[in-house]
Amino acid sequence: MKKLKEPKAPAHQELFLSNHMYQEVILTVRDTAEAEQLIAELMMLGYDGVEERESMLAAYIAKATYDAGAVQELANRHNASLTVNEIPDQNWNQVWENNYKPVQVGNFAGIRAQFHQPLADVKFELLITPKMSFGTGHHATTYMMLDWMREFEFSGKTVLDMGTGTGVLAIMAEKLGASRIIAIDIDDWSIENAKENIEANGCHRIQLLQSDKLNTSELYDVILANINLNVILELLPAFRNHLSHSGLLILSGLLTDDESRVKAAGIETGIDFIAQKEKNNWLSMTFKK
Repeated sequence: MKKLKEPKAPAHQELFLSNHMYQEVILTVRDTAEAEQLIAELMMLGYDGVEERESMLAAYIAKATYDAGAVQELANRHNASLTVNEIPDQNWNQVWENNYKPVQVGNFAGIRAQFHQPLADVKFELLITPKMSFGTGHHATTYMMLDWMREFEFSGKTVLDMGTGTGVLAIMAEKLGASRIIAIDIDDWSIENAKENIEANGCHRIQLLQSDKLNTSELYDVILANINLNVILELLPAFRNHLSHSGLLILSGLLTDDESRVKAAGIETGIDFIAQKEKNNWLSMTFKK
């Protein structure tokens, strides 16, 4: 399952795993909504990171995988001007580490890397050092998932985290008292990164599975899915079938324009819409079986 990569604060940037010659693509943007849409589409094209600047986006991709035609077509669809620059080798890991800041979801949860100082005045502190995986809490989609999690009961619950990325939601579920957590992702690097973060947080009730589907017969009290519209719509019937009676489904990775489609799909699938949150043109929704 293809996921958006999580940006780091304060800008939409992503960890580069090694030194490469990079292409910098500059696109003009009209407003926040268009910026969020362009970020999503650039990540779908394989860009490693996107930085928000005043009235423009700077996107980065390894020169070896740069597709001039694809990004030109994207610029044309959005009526955006396009400038391409070649970026010389740098120590991208050092650049990322210097800019990656801790994030807090109110006084509920604080997320930091191991090279940061401990956070004060938060109920739960999570050690999350992302690599190419999605999920640090900086992006609105993950932030809203964590915000939902403080509103619902997890103690003694069985939880499925579909598209676990860094493992941040699975780790949060264990800290909230979940009795058993299955965390699934298709990507090798996400499984490895999640494993490292799970160990760093001293978690023992999370089982990692590498897959793009629910190949289990278990029922879950809570299903967490921070992915994207197409994958969510595809998996919605399976999510319903794997929810226990009165089970809770928390979705994110959606744009506000997706609201009607997801609600209609929920009705067709046989799950009840509960509520939704919106942040920076992103949408997160909860359903109940």
